[in-house]
Amino acid sequence: MLAAYTLHGAQLGRWYPDAGWLVVSARADLAVLEGDPFKLPPHRLHELRVVTTLLEGQVVGRGEGDRIGR
Repeated sequence: MLAAYTLHGAQLGRWYPDAGWLVVSARADLAVLEGDPFKLPPHRLHELRVVTTLLEGQVVGRGEGDRIGR
């Protein structure tokens, strides 16, 4: 299910292989979540709050609990 939000989204948007996965040289667009999405059933993924958002490797959003670069 997580692949639908990451890899498959990048493939549909024709951004893959430059985005959609965490590897050296891929664009660092990602969201840090408050919990572990692998421990939730797929129908509850939307309940996780975003703590930090990075766009092209730069922090562009900080939420409650953000600790990146501090």
